Amino acid sequence: MSGAAVFSLKFPSLLKFDENREEAHIKHNLQTLYGVSGQAPCDTQMRTILDPVEPAQVAKGFDTLHRSLERNGVLREFKYLGALVILLDATGEYSSNCIGCPDCCTRTHSDGTVEYYHQMLAAVIACPNKKTVLPLAPEPIIKQKDASKNDCEINAAKRLMPKIRKLFPKRKIIIAADGIYSKGPFIKLLKELNFDYILVAKESDHVNLVNEYIERRVASKAEEYEETKDGLTQGFCWTNDLSLNASHSDIKVNLLNFWEIKQDEEKPHSWIWITNLKLTRRSVCRVMRAGRCRWKVENETFNTLKNQGYNLEHNYGHGKQHLATVFGYLMLLMFLIDQIQEACCPLFQAARNRLHSRTSLWEKLRGFFTNYFIESWEDIWLSVIYGNQRGALAPNTS
Repeated sequence: MSGAAVFSLKFPSLLKFDENREEAHIKHNLQTLYGVSGQAPCDTQMRTILDPVEPAQVAKGFDTLHRSLERNGVLREFKYLGALVILLDATGEYSSNCIGCPDCCTRTHSDGTVEYYHQMLAAVIACPNKKTVLPLAPEPIIKQKDASKNDCEINAAKRLMPKIRKLFPKRKIIIAADGIYSKGPFIKLLKELNFDYILVAKESDHVNLVNEYIERRVASKAEEYEETKDGLTQGFCWTNDLSLNASHSDIKVNLLNFWEIKQDEEKPHSWIWITNLKLTRRSVCRVMRAGRCRWKVENETFNTLKNQGYNLEHNYGHGKQHLATVFGYLMLLMFLIDQIQEACCPLFQAARNRLHSRTSLWEKLRGFFTNYFIESWEDIWLSVIYGNQRGALAPNTS
């Protein structure tokens, strides 16, 4: 819980957290806000304690929260196309040319230097109509036991998909992901697990598929329409029941081609997706929005974690076992809690609206935490909203 507090309060380093941990009001606040009884560990002790922790133990926290969201009807608000849209993408969390561990993947550069790195595959519930996202427990992309090769994003996804189905055994789910996922073996896995999908299809990776689509379009066997509004032209062309490729002719997919031309631009922006959802004139716009929603895993998740106080690219510690991965999990878990509050908690929403940015909110939060005695989260959010005019927080006078 002390590790969780570091990422909840957005301390830039363990050392910054460690500087004031022995102050009476800090001990008090860790107890009332995070349930930390007794002495919080120093930065070295925290790394030592967390290093051997299996990341799967931290992952249980994500599942507990999502089951609570399910029970309380929050996930219903994220439904789109009658399903939960889950976005997949990977990001780096640690890289070094000097320090490695048994979990590290490695790459050798042209100058002979060896780079040690950790990545994680994020799965995020998102809705085109909502700003907030709800991350699931990530899957670490690390050296697997008894493996002779590096782990990769696709293998991590193959491990993650059954876990998602176990978490949501009855939910209709749409997996939205980029072009590396639009391959036969992964699509077969999605079908086995009863997942729908909207996957990017790059022309260079799907020559036969695109050629068949073009043949249908030329022969007027594909449906198409285009409309212009406020200087923006959007066009749709779609066809159903195409063979994925020569190697997987038994896999039938539906193809949607969407393009967009802005008034001051000559060259259109174009996207192609494959999906198992039936495409009609009524459905293509909504399918397109779900496909383009994939940017939320980059902008609303990774960019937020990198640039809005979570310090994703900062090395909090590498350790000799699982430390880097555990820190990554704790960071994403606290991000999930923040997103839940942003979606559901009126006090958090009011505090968020009171300030111009998330980073300003975290600075205000840390300031109250390090200078006042705090009895509850309600008190701290009210103090952010009203500037402690109500005297909810007792100052540290020691």
